[in-house]
Amino acid sequence: MTSQSDLPGAQRNNRWRDVVTSTNFVNRLNKRKSFKAVFGQRSMRGKVDLDDVVRDETAAAGEAPSGHDEKRVKDEDSDVVVRRRGRNFVVYSCQARNYFLEPRVEFKPSQFLRTAVYELVPCPLSYFVVLFAETAVFGHSLREARQAAGCRQKLPMPVFNGAAAKFFCVVPGAGFFVNMAFVNEVSLFTCFLASIYSPEVRKYIEPMEWATVIILYVCRSLVISSKYSLLPESWVSDRGGKMYSPLTGEEFGRTLVGIAWSDPKAETHTDFLRQEMARACLEADVDLSELEIDVGSAVAARALRLSARGVGARGDEEVQKTPSIVSGKELLAAITDTHIGAPLPGALFPIIMVLALVNASVAPACRAAVGAPAFGGSPASKACAAFHFWLSFMLFLNNMVFTSSMAWNFHRQGSAIKALNAMMHYPGEPVATFAPPSPPPKKAPKKKSVRVAVSNDADASDEESSESREIRAAGEAGETVLVDLKCPDSCLCWSLVRRVIRKIGSPWTRRLNLFSIIFLLCAFTSAMIFLLLFYGAERKTHRLATSASLFYLACVISFMVAVTVLEGSLVNDQVPKVRVRLKREMLAMSAAIAQSQGEAPEVERQLRASHRLLKSAEAHIMAEEDVAVGSQPVQVFYEVPATPAAVTFVISTLVSILLIAVQRTFTMIESEGWAYDGDMGEFARADDM
Repeated sequence: MTSQSDLPGAQRNNRWRDVVTSTNFVNRLNKRKSFKAVFGQRSMRGKVDLDDVVRDETAAAGEAPSGHDEKRVKDEDSDVVVRRRGRNFVVYSCQARNYFLEPRVEFKPSQFLRTAVYELVPCPLSYFVVLFAETAVFGHSLREARQAAGCRQKLPMPVFNGAAAKFFCVVPGAGFFVNMAFVNEVSLFTCFLASIYSPEVRKYIEPMEWATVIILYVCRSLVISSKYSLLPESWVSDRGGKMYSPLTGEEFGRTLVGIAWSDPKAETHTDFLRQEMARACLEADVDLSELEIDVGSAVAARALRLSARGVGARGDEEVQKTPSIVSGKELLAAITDTHIGAPLPGALFPIIMVLALVNASVAPACRAAVGAPAFGGSPASKACAAFHFWLSFMLFLNNMVFTSSMAWNFHRQGSAIKALNAMMHYPGEPVATFAPPSPPPKKAPKKKSVRVAVSNDADASDEESSESREIRAAGEAGETVLVDLKCPDSCLCWSLVRRVIRKIGSPWTRRLNLFSIIFLLCAFTSAMIFLLLFYGAERKTHRLATSASLFYLACVISFMVAVTVLEGSLVNDQVPKVRVRLKREMLAMSAAIAQSQGEAPEVERQLRASHRLLKSAEAHIMAEEDVAVGSQPVQVFYEVPATPAAVTFVISTLVSILLIAVQRTFTMIESEGWAYDGDMGEFARADDM
């Protein structure tokens, strides 16, 4: 092989020139706006400094970690900071001390297993299990172990004053719920054991009646285990995790599905969505800071800018020059704020409450239906029956919040994608979607003080800006956000914003996908136990309250799981529709190219370039989102694409099990003489009574 030294001087110089030219070409290419946008993390290299901060316990809540006043990536109107941590970028919150999100939160088996043990062991034993495991197994100090127990809401006894709460590291504001959890766990296991070993209690409440309560308790424990297994490293890491240091109530609430993700725009975590958007951009490997998109009209752009709340705002001069253009970050923030930030529907919680009350009432109603006391006959049995009612209500309510959050998460993502898809074809997405809501009606001024009345009127007139009124009027007049994808800049921005939107909330989605597996197993377990009650009736009898509770639980949970899968499949169903729209654009573009003969070569060149860009956008959507060949379609049950086939599988399997059980029940009642006429409603044969 010839070395460089063996070559003639001119040839060596030519080779070095070729290398330098090639390197300069690559560097220039990487600095282009399109390459910087599509490969976001590479473009951010050099903009941020290495973050060597592991924990800063002296920092006050609401402050960024020490060292954050160095070079960083930060929006002027945002309170999130992107820094480099090791080989990855992370997004810090300035509201929660030392809390950051990594681009992709990995599943942590250690956290899942240890949390499952902590949750399945009842209080007060679980408190000491946490202390022992965290110190002896995972190497934490006793103080850190106590903080972990407080974060996990584990207590050795109820606490009723500030000193005790501080000693046991109870999260501020969570004292009532911690005490209630302690009472619930103690009462569950006490009453369950009483129904096994106490004849006085067992006469009125058989142990099998606790089956649904135990199933719901195990589900809740596994759900919490899933939560900790998919929390960010900044929260659960054994090296500086926030759960091992003092917490505020607002910081604790950021990790809860029922608080943070059910109402992402709550005042307790105003930077929640901005931090999630920055994290999603990192996971999608996209940089939207230099991208712009034409949304069709100035009023549409104003509506998006208002919804973006200052994120990615362009300069005043740029806005005046091109009033119909917004930045990629503004479009992303507007869609996220409007659709992803939508809280759970107000009517949902009352519905869940009713379903929980029905679940708790099934057992006492069945006892009363067969002539037995609905809430026990002796003092001990009455206490156990009361706790059975309460625990059935609370555990069902708790789990239903998780299942409804799964469906609502997919619904919000589907709404965001649908809005973005609507922007690419006539008539577009209505401006009314992004218009601010009407202010509440003015209260009538009090007659006692004229001065106060004038002041109230002045305040009411200032409640809403003229821009908000104009945008809402434009929305009522039918103005729309309409993007022409034949524009290269708009097509690139639209495609990358779409990619980021699909990544928003992905750590929560993976957590909810684990929830879906747990609740599917819950439905299967309930249905199978219900089936075995009748196929094993000759060996082990049961009462009407047991079978009815299992049947109700299996039906409701399977219905919620099916709704979740259906919502996920609706997101995937939009992929073929948007691909068809893009192919129609390409068809029109191909016809324009064919008809461009005789025109200037520059026109044909632009047409061909736009056609290739549209084709690339369509191919990228198919490669990433398509259910059949895509690498990242919306998934349920952790890694199963959400399709109507998955819905059919859930419903058909559970319905088949329940129908077999019901058929067996009617056969035994009609042909074999069985009935719920035994003592306290036991299922028994007439000959045995």
